Amino acid sequence: GFILSDRHHFMLGTEKAPLQRGVFRRIYSPDTGEYHPGMYINTNKTADKNKDVLDRGYVIPWEHEVVLYWLEKLRDWQEKYNPIKKATPWLSLQNKHIGTPKSQRTLSQMGATCFLMRNASAIETDERNKPIPNSSLNVLWYRLLKRMEDKLFERNETLSNGKRLRLVKDYETGYPEYSKTATEFPLHSLRVALITHYAMDGQVPLPALSKLLAGHSRILMTLYYNKITPTVMREKMEIAEANIETKTQEQLKAFIADAELTQIENKTVFNDSSSIRSALVNRNPVGWEQRHIGLCLAGGNTVKYEEASTIAGCWNGGELITRTNTHSAVPHGPENCVRCRWFISDATYIDALRAHFNNLSYRAQIAANLAVENEQVSESLEDERFTMESEGTPFIKQTELQEAQRRYEKQLVDADEYAKDMRACFSLIHRILNIELERDEHDCKQKLVSVGSLHDIQHPISLLETHSELFQLSEICEDAEIYPDLADELRKTPAIKRRAEALNTALMREGYQPIFMMMDDKMQLIMGNAFMRRMAQQVCAKDWRIQGMQQVSGIIEAGHSLQQAGLLDDGLSALKQNWKQPIHLLKELIKPKIKGLDLVRNND
Repeated sequence: GFILSDRHHFMLGTEKAPLQRGVFRRIYSPDTGEYHPGMYINTNKTADKNKDVLDRGYVIPWEHEVVLYWLEKLRDWQEKYNPIKKATPWLSLQNKHIGTPKSQRTLSQMGATCFLMRNASAIETDERNKPIPNSSLNVLWYRLLKRMEDKLFERNETLSNGKRLRLVKDYETGYPEYSKTATEFPLHSLRVALITHYAMDGQVPLPALSKLLAGHSRILMTLYYNKITPTVMREKMEIAEANIETKTQEQLKAFIADAELTQIENKTVFNDSSSIRSALVNRNPVGWEQRHIGLCLAGGNTVKYEEASTIAGCWNGGELITRTNTHSAVPHGPENCVRCRWFISDATYIDALRAHFNNLSYRAQIAANLAVENEQVSESLEDERFTMESEGTPFIKQTELQEAQRRYEKQLVDADEYAKDMRACFSLIHRILNIELERDEHDCKQKLVSVGSLHDIQHPISLLETHSELFQLSEICEDAEIYPDLADELRKTPAIKRRAEALNTALMREGYQPIFMMMDDKMQLIMGNAFMRRMAQQVCAKDWRIQGMQQVSGIIEAGHSLQQAGLLDDGLSALKQNWKQPIHLLKELIKPKIKGLDLVRNND
C-alpha cells in the first residue's frame, strides 16, 4: 500500500492529496481503478522555465521492479548515511553539478530540490546535499568499464586477432589513475542506445518513449558517411553544383530503367519487392517522379481515378488487406514516401533521408509534447474527480475531462504515426549503409566514403540526443535551405518562428535591434542560417554542423554574451552580407532626433 511519509518536517500535502516530490510517484490508472508506482525525474531543462516549480520535471509511469528496487535502496542509504534537513536551492549549484551552464535568473526560477543522487563522499559538508559532479561520475564509469573489459579478456572474449575488446581508452604507462576518464562508450550514450533500441527495434510509441527515457528530449540523426558526389551540400548550392546534382539523381532513373531486377533489388532500397517488380514491368521512366529522398514509381499520383483503380498511387501504396486482397492507402497521409510500397531509393539520397529523419523527429516531438500536455490536463481532472467523489462532492468538469481525453488520443495517434515514419526512414538509411558495406571493392560507382575515424566507419549512424531546442531548430533549418520539400514542411510548423525569437532575444541582449522581426519566414530561414552558421564555423571549423552549432546554441540559451565569447562580430558580419541593410544598436533607435525635444527634456 501507499503510506504518506511523515519523517521529515518539510513534508507537504495531505493523505488524500499528497504533494509528490520524491523519486517514487503514486499513479492512478483509470483502466484498472488502481494505483501503481512510477518514477519522478527532475530536470534542468530550459523548457521548464515557464512552469511553476512544483510542475517541473516529468513522471515515468513504468513499474520496473528492478529499477524501483535499487532506487529504494539508494533512497534508504542516503536517508541513513547522508540525510538532509531541507531542499537544496538550484541557485547554489555550480556548472559541475548541472553540466549545461544556466543563468542565475534561470536557476532562481527553478526553486529547490531534494536530490537523490547526492554526493555523500564530498569533503565539504555543504557539497553533500548536491548532485554528484560529472567529473566524479566519469571516473567511476571509466573504472566500471575497465573492469568489464578485463573480465572479457580473462574469459578469452577477444577480437578475431586475439586483441582486447576495447571499452575504454588505452592510456600510456604512468598516466595518473585519477585522470583516466575516456571511454569508447560514454555514460550518456547509454540513453541514446536505449532510445534507438526501443524506437527502432522495440517499436515503442513515441509518447511512451518520451516519458520512459527523456521527457521532452530531442533526437537528431548524424551520418558519418559523406559522398564524393555533391549530394551532401553544406553551403548554398552554386549553379554548377545544382546541375551536377540533377545529373546525379537522374542516374537512379537510368539504373532502374536498364538494370536487371536482381541488380535493382541488390543495389536499391524499398518497402515491398513484389510491388517494385510490378511497377517495373514496362520500365517507363517518364512515369516516375523525382522526390528529394528517392523516386516515386507511381508518378506522384495522389488522386484516385475510379475508372482506373488499379493504377499505382498513394491510395494503394499501403499494406495488403487480406480479406479484400487490396492495398490500403499510404499510412499517415499522401506522399509519405518512406512508408509507400511504390517508393525506391539508393545511396544518392542518403543525406536527404537523414535530413528527412530529423524533420520527422521534430514533427513527432511536437505531436508527442501536445499529447503529453493534454494527458497531464486529463490526469489532473481525473485526480480532481477522484478527490471530489471521495469527499461526496459532485464533479462538474466532466465536459472538460472528455475534451482533454479526446485531444490527448488525437495527438497520441499522430505522434505514433510519426514514430512509425521515423522507423521506416531509419530502416531505409540502415539498409543503404549495409549495401555500401557489402559492395565489391572494385565497384566505385556512386560510392559513399566515410568521414572521421575508424570507429565512425563501424558505426556510421549516430542518433544524437539533445535538450537544446535551438540546436535542433538550427539543424533542421540548415537542411531546409538545401531541400525545398523540407522547407515547405518546416514552414507548416513553428520551427522557423521559434528560432527567430531566440535569435532576436540574443541580439537584444547584446544591445542590437531584433531584425528578425522585420523578416518573413523565408528570409528568417536564410538569415538565421547565415547568422548561426558563421558563428558555429568560428567555434569549430572542422565540425561546425554539430560541435559548433551545439556550443553556439548553448551560449545563447544560457543567456551568455556572444560578444564576450568572441562570436558576435562574425555573426553580425554574416547578417549584414545577406540583409543588405544596416543593423542598428537599440540606443541609436531610441535616441531623439528633434533638437527641440532634447531642450524640453533638459529643461524638465
